[in-house]
Amino acid sequence: MAKKNSLTQRHWLTLIMLATSFMILLFTITGKIISKKTEPEPPTFIFQSLESLSIDTWRAQQLDSNNQDCIDNANLLSSKECHQLFAAWRTLQPTAIIYQPSDMSQVLQVNMSFGNTSQQWYFSLNPTPRIIDQRNQRSLLIELNQVSQLFPKTVLNYLRQQTN
Repeated sequence: MAKKNSLTQRHWLTLIMLATSFMILLFTITGKIISKKTEPEPPTFIFQSLESLSIDTWRAQQLDSNNQDCIDNANLLSSKECHQLFAAWRTLQPTAIIYQPSDMSQVLQVNMSFGNTSQQWYFSLNPTPRIIDQRNQRSLLIELNQVSQLFPKTVLNYLRQQTN
């Protein structure tokens, strides 16, 4: 009988299993390398060094470097609420940052001090809640639950009474 030089079905199945195992190993290693390279960077907080805050005619500031004393000009917030307000601003993580001109209707002016520098921003609800940098029209899109943390109801009611 003549000797067969071709592979049997069993040999083909073994070869396919080895190739499949090699591909699984290759994809696993590649996935681990990619996941290490795409690890998220630690969050950067835009208003991390905020020292004082003005929303239209209302102002608040933390008086010392240890952030022990926190007051506002209209005595609307307790010291704890004032600390929570500054903590919310300092740790703000916007949903998105976009650069485009915004409709400036129905806005609140927000002035912030960071040591020796100050910045002017605007808060707008049109078309979505956003805080707009006056210098470069950079808009920080925020969620509705963040709005209530950044702009307490007592402050908004106070500002509403000031305009009437």
